[in-house]
Amino acid sequence: MGSVAQVGSDMRGPTRIAYNEAERLGLLVLYGSTVEAQEARACARALPEDAVEDITLHLLHRAFRLSQRLGDFADKCEPQDPLWTGALASIGRERDEMEGVSIVLAEAGRDSRALGLLDEIGTELVDGLLEPPCEDEWLSKSAQLDPNTWWARLVPLGGEHG
Repeated sequence: MGSVAQVGSDMRGPTRIAYNEAERLGLLVLYGSTVEAQEARACARALPEDAVEDITLHLLHRAFRLSQRLGDFADKCEPQDPLWTGALASIGRERDEMEGVSIVLAEAGRDSRALGLLDEIGTELVDGLLEPPCEDEWLSKSAQLDPNTWWARLVPLGGEHG
């Protein structure tokens, strides 16, 4: 097993394939039909150990990188700036995709606590906002599944600004 630093953003070959497959399976678990979700969970349980290791390392790397990015956003809080809210929505979408990968890892028998720090930073940021700053179709769909996640709380409940 390599280190998180070795995975880096220069992910190639089997690692990229494994992580992309985990993202695909995760999206099916989260947003697919009941049958698709069941099949995706079964596929996740059948992942080989080396693929699970690659997925875990890349998830750790992404969570660390996104935590840094989110921390920078918290320092420059500008909820009225469309560039700021657009970039924040992008971070929220990326975190939502990571939720699917986390579920895949759990199905494969791997505890993925990698998202803890990221979620602490995101929750603190969102708790400090007066109202949801973003309008984003992806995040609105995510909020329908679980409106209590920090990234779902970036959009108004029901998709309407109020």
